[in-house]
Amino acid sequence: MDFDPSRLSYGKLLDIFWSEHDPLAGPMCSQYAAILFVHDDAQERAALESRARLEASLGKKVKTIVRRLDRFWPAEDYHQKYSLRGDPRLMALVRPYCPDETSLRESPLAAKLNAFVAGDLGFDRLRAGCAEVGWIVEGSGRPSAVRPAAPAADPGAGPAPLPAAAAR
Repeated sequence: MDFDPSRLSYGKLLDIFWSEHDPLAGPMCSQYAAILFVHDDAQERAALESRARLEASLGKKVKTIVRRLDRFWPAEDYHQKYSLRGDPRLMALVRPYCPDETSLRESPLAAKLNAFVAGDLGFDRLRAGCAEVGWIVEGSGRPSAVRPAAPAADPGAGPAPLPAAAAR
């Protein structure tokens, strides 16, 4: 996820994070620990304060760790878009636009389809979210086809990025 503070405040991003995350679940092992990574002192203060507010409202200790990001490693390919990979029919729809692992990992279309398959996004929200990033999803209740909203110069590249004014 790319964070753009001109479009969404860090405080709002934290609110979304806590609402979509189980802060009470402990990790089975350190490899699967729930960690909220921060980039600087201001983000760390805001994250720790938001965690403290959440603990106070829940009356329980939040197990999510707040830690400085020193280096980032993408997960192995087989972890990327895990739910989507389990649906061969939807993978067949997205593969013409994401022919390699890097394009699949970076694709907003694949991310939204992954959320749909995982049950985190209903069909109407899938269609609306895909439209926001330049994709048309066809079907009734389940995607039957996907295509760029406008033809791309390179069919494998998908739609062009939205202009800054249109993205707001």
